[in-house]
Amino acid sequence: MVDEKPGAQGAPLGVVLVHGAPDRARSFNATVRELTGYTVTTYDRRGYGQRAGHPPKPTGDIFEHADDLIAMLDGTPTPVVGHSFGGIVAMAASVKAPELIPALGLWEPPLVWTSWWPDSRMQEATARMAESRDVFKLGELYTRAAMGEAAWQALPAAQRSGYRAEDASLHADMRSILREPFALSSVPSPIVVGCGSGGKDGYDDVARQLASFLSAELFEVAGAPHLVHVAQPHTFAHLVRRTVSLGSHSLNTDRSP
Repeated sequence: MVDEKPGAQGAPLGVVLVHGAPDRARSFNATVRELTGYTVTTYDRRGYGQRAGHPPKPTGDIFEHADDLIAMLDGTPTPVVGHSFGGIVAMAASVKAPELIPALGLWEPPLVWTSWWPDSRMQEATARMAESRDVFKLGELYTRAAMGEAAWQALPAAQRSGYRAEDASLHADMRSILREPFALSSVPSPIVVGCGSGGKDGYDDVARQLASFLSAELFEVAGAPHLVHVAQPHTFAHLVRRTVSLGSHSLNTDRSP
């Protein structure tokens, strides 16, 4: 499913938002409402939401997701903002088609293959999910842990079934980042890396390391959680606006005589 919210005539450059794992495009709805005047495109990644019946390869290939994103851009240079795993998809697409992505916005991408995590818990958790034999319980277990048992039980039965249908996709996504899928040094600029300090899993530490490594702009918001697009859509919208601004400047510079 692709959802494009067109801005007014003369609106700023459009932007594409890429969701994480597991997640769906609709989690950006509150952010999109904050982006009045912008042309915003969201979509369900392969294997999630409306595309749950079309999972990625079981072996995991980040460039399969990158190719989907590149195809959606349809030859039009457009800034891309990725949340969590969506940031890795966005980086992979920019490595493969740098001419189509004039700016990247990344919120706490889970770079589990790096040595930047403060401890080994994230790598170990990702490996457990990637190696799970019961892939059809994976999405349920992950989601129940993330939202809490009470919230999970409060979900309608159809929504719980929807999360279970995404298990194989989450399994493939986790497999795709166990090892370095591309060289971070090959990710083109300009880039803005966002992070908060509202979590306990080290996402913010990794984001700061990434910003330093790429000489990228750091967008840090005290107290912002990893699921910032849901909990603080105004904060995530600010990251999107900054990314669009960088993209507009980059395109204008490229077109200068």
